[in-house]
Amino acid sequence: MKIYRVFGTYSAKGKLVNFKKDVVADSKNKAIDKVYAIMGSYHKVKRRAMNIEEVTTVQDSKDPKVLYDIEHGEK
Repeated sequence: MKIYRVFGTYSAKGKLVNFKKDVVADSKNKAIDKVYAIMGSYHKVKRRAMNIEEVTTVQDSKDPKVLYDIEHGEK
């Protein structure tokens, strides 16, 4: 499992909103799918309203949810 940092934008009320999300996943494609699921769940953003701009691998993350996934295994 690797930590991926996903950068992108989504459209909300006619404005573009930038986002950065750290996730734990096996591959870049799974990381992107996980970000779509998280953003859709928390912000009610449809996949077609999101634009993934960059996916990078990172060594460390300060996101508590990512740290939990690393310590206890991903769900």
